[in-house]
Amino acid sequence: MVDDLMHRAWPWALTLVLHNWPIMLYSVLIGGMAVWTYQWPTRRAVLVLYGLLLLAFAFEYQKHFAAVLVRTTDYLFSVQYNPELRAVSRFLLMTFAPIGLHAAGVACFICAARLPRPAGSSAPARVYAYPTRTMTQPPVIAPAARARATRPLLRRYSAAAERPEAGLNRPGSEGQALSGHQP
Repeated sequence: MVDDLMHRAWPWALTLVLHNWPIMLYSVLIGGMAVWTYQWPTRRAVLVLYGLLLLAFAFEYQKHFAAVLVRTTDYLFSVQYNPELRAVSRFLLMTFAPIGLHAAGVACFICAARLPRPAGSSAPARVYAYPTRTMTQPPVIAPAARARATRPLLRRYSAAAERPEAGLNRPGSEGQALSGHQP
């Protein structure tokens, strides 16, 4: 019984693999690249992952989606009423879309290969740096930088408080809340 099953299953499995080997290869590469991108997030890794996804979609589009879309648009655009739209839709769906998807996938690979590496480092450039503090903590600003940043504001409001005619202490202006008195 098992020999009979293996005798029948072997040609079926061989046909399945020969018919679908590109998507199987893309699936393995996409899985590996997804793990790689998660572990070491770089622009190059993301572009390669997008390229693989586009190539996998292009393969499945040509194999399964294009014929269904053409049948649907052939039904919508009849030969009697819209022969031009029917011809354009066939061209776009059967010729342009597969070439465009393959070109976009290859373009992602080319862009990934052309990305520069950081100077003096063999490590790839990071997409983002991991935060060293939580988002609820205020940013750490050096005291000297804080003093330089607030010095012009202090000068402006102290000068305005001394001169009410400067216009900052009129009702409805921001200076009123800061100085605390009415002109």
